[in-house]
Amino acid sequence: MKSGQSHLATFPLPPCGGGWREATGEGTARVCAPKDAATVAVFTASFAIFGSGLSLLRRRRGAPPLPPYGYPPPHGGRGKVAKCDCLAMKIRCLFLALLAAISAVPALANPSYDANYARDRSQIEDLQARYMFALDWFDADAYAATFTEDGTLNWARGTVTGRDAIRAEVRGMRAQLAPYYGDDGSGKPVTLRHFITNVSIEVHGNIATGRSYWYEVANNGPGYTPKIGGFGHYEDELRRVRGRWLFASRKIYNQQLEGRSAAPENPVK
Repeated sequence: MKSGQSHLATFPLPPCGGGWREATGEGTARVCAPKDAATVAVFTASFAIFGSGLSLLRRRRGAPPLPPYGYPPPHGGRGKVAKCDCLAMKIRCLFLALLAAISAVPALANPSYDANYARDRSQIEDLQARYMFALDWFDADAYAATFTEDGTLNWARGTVTGRDAIRAEVRGMRAQLAPYYGDDGSGKPVTLRHFITNVSIEVHGNIATGRSYWYEVANNGPGYTPKIGGFGHYEDELRRVRGRWLFASRKIYNQQLEGRSAAPENPVK
């Protein structure tokens, strides 16, 4: 062993646990630090609860009270430091617990992203694009292929489950939409194009949730001009199957249809 080298270097060190990261760059010793505010909050609350419990236990056993922050009094419990105000310590612990609860709120509201998030997000966005192309061209096979075998589609005409049922639903969409859109002014069926925006995606291993806006443009305006025919948002549950992201369920909210508009609460938590 080289001079000045820590004996810890000769032993394999376990990785930092969940919610913690390595705070050291180079060196032989590992220091684990919290990854985010949620971990800090939990750690702080645990410290506060432990401090209160320890103080109560010592009091019941007749031991000298702990000084501030729980350090043992010097000189065997003699001196001014030993005359700790236990009430003040309890107030301090309660304050730390309250601080922990407050700091946890924004941390729990914000998602965390691992090293694979960019890859997963790009694959899910590609899935959403392929869904839109299949929808606009009424390609029933391609549309159904964006769902898992047991996937569920919840839209204005009802809820269907399974690829075969979803495929059949798409095959009937053109006829179902014709009375609503009419023709493009020349007797031809209206051409529809769907767009997606404001995409929020959270990934947790092999499952993910998605929330996104959609709107629809048709060429049935005056003089064949584009006209927005509808808008709303998607609420998606996704699953990775054999390395591919697919919709396990997609619920389509449509703001201009009664009973299909969004709830008053923010769908992105």
